[in-house]
Amino acid sequence: MTEFSKLGLSPTTLQAVADTGYTTATPIQEQAIPHVLARKDVLGIALDTTNNLGIAEGTIGEKQLAWLVAQLKAHPDQLVIVFSRHASKSMTAKLPDPEEPGEKQFDGGVAVTTLTDHPNVIAWVNGHTHKNEMIPH
Repeated sequence: MTEFSKLGLSPTTLQAVADTGYTTATPIQEQAIPHVLARKDVLGIALDTTNNLGIAEGTIGEKQLAWLVAQLKAHPDQLVIVFSRHASKSMTAKLPDPEEPGEKQFDGGVAVTTLTDHPNVIAWVNGHTHKNEMIPH
């Protein structure tokens, strides 16, 4: 693995990375960081994982999942970062959506599988857990 200091990051960024305790980049970071620093395109995709039932757990409906797959297939040569409110482990609300009757709902495991099936997806950024953690998939 490559050390972050060899990837051309600014001193401020290197210090921020060091402050988190990381010293070496993952294979994905080794590929993505030079790509981003070269000002090549990175596609951001936002998902709405909030359910319409008023409960804390999230989900992804089949229409949005199909849209996500179509977007990923349409941009196979672009690095992609996906954003959502819910992390995979808090996407457990597979209850019917009152605004989309009959639409199948999927949990976080399906979202992870979908994203890992596309090697150009380099990160899935989310909140909701209020924890600063990185979960490799």
